Amino acid sequence: MRLVLQADNALFRSLLGTRYIRVAARKIIPEYVTTVPGGIRLRVRSADTSESYMIDEIYYKNVYERFYKAKQGDVVLDVGANIGGFSLKISRLVGDDGRIVAVEPESTNFRLLMSNIEMNDCKNVLPVRTALGKHPGKASLNVYKKRGNNSFLAKTTESLERQEEVGVRTLDELVGEC
Repeated sequence: MRLVLQADNALFRSLLGTRYIRVAARKIIPEYVTTVPGGIRLRVRSADTSESYMIDEIYYKNVYERFYKAKQGDVVLDVGANIGGFSLKISRLVGDDGRIVAVEPESTNFRLLMSNIEMNDCKNVLPVRTALGKHPGKASLNVYKKRGNNSFLAKTTESLERQEEVGVRTLDELVGEC
């Protein structure tokens, strides 16, 4: 049985941001669904504060719009798509004639990305589980306990959770396939 909570208000999101609630929630409710501006629903991890920051930057502070204003019909490459926060928002702006290629190598993020695309019926978002690099092949991705720090480079100051072998494509190769 999977319990899904709807966290549609700032108070609930704030409570999940407190240390004690987060520790308990991590065991009881590992994921929940929240609704952000525009009616977009996102499945997020209750113990992951980086996702709260991502939601705040993308949906409340509109940080990305300082650098890029999406237009109908645009094709957007979202590298490091994480759980799809930006991809889902931008998919509505580019419309049916546009396309989002959401690139995410880490398995848990990719699972949540796929869930969020499906939950929001985003038919113009193409999820791709790969990393981008200078040469195609495979690489070992270091997944750290502190989210947002995943890297192909070793970090001696962070707690390594696990390593995942991921496929690597070049940007040219990926664009040619899409």
